[in-house]
Amino acid sequence: MNRKINSIHLTSLTKTKKLADAIAGYIKNNDCLAIKGDVGVGKTTFTSFLIKKITNSPNLVITSPTFTIINQYNYNNKQIWHCDLYRLHDYNDLVNIGILEPPKNTILIIEWPDLILQYMAKQPLLLCIDNIAAKKRVVNIYSIEEKWQQLSKLKI
Repeated sequence: MNRKINSIHLTSLTKTKKLADAIAGYIKNNDCLAIKGDVGVGKTTFTSFLIKKITNSPNLVITSPTFTIINQYNYNNKQIWHCDLYRLHDYNDLVNIGILEPPKNTILIIEWPDLILQYMAKQPLLLCIDNIAAKKRVVNIYSIEEKWQQLSKLKI
């Protein structure tokens, strides 16, 4: 069971980018980041900032994988899979898209992760984004993995 390690309040896109940049510094090959939140809360915006930082490509165009399910970004002989599982229904859907066995050195970033969480060998870093007011969000960060505990000290 994941435990809450931090809660970050965001009041602007600048702060959202700062959070993504900070988390990007901790992400390594074969890591998984799961992002929960209502439609329009900023999951893809956050992911866009994160991927641009990880790949060191500020002009990279990041689009929502709502209809493609997985968007792949290649960098330095590695991959980032940006996934949106909103339209998937069961275990067979996960098997059919290959998300349960991604290539080695792939970073997974998963929006709408509820379906896959029970099948993952290693629990992901979980971000839950909630609207608290107009243009104000709170990001609750959860993990049981020791490597992510450093995020408990993160301030934005």
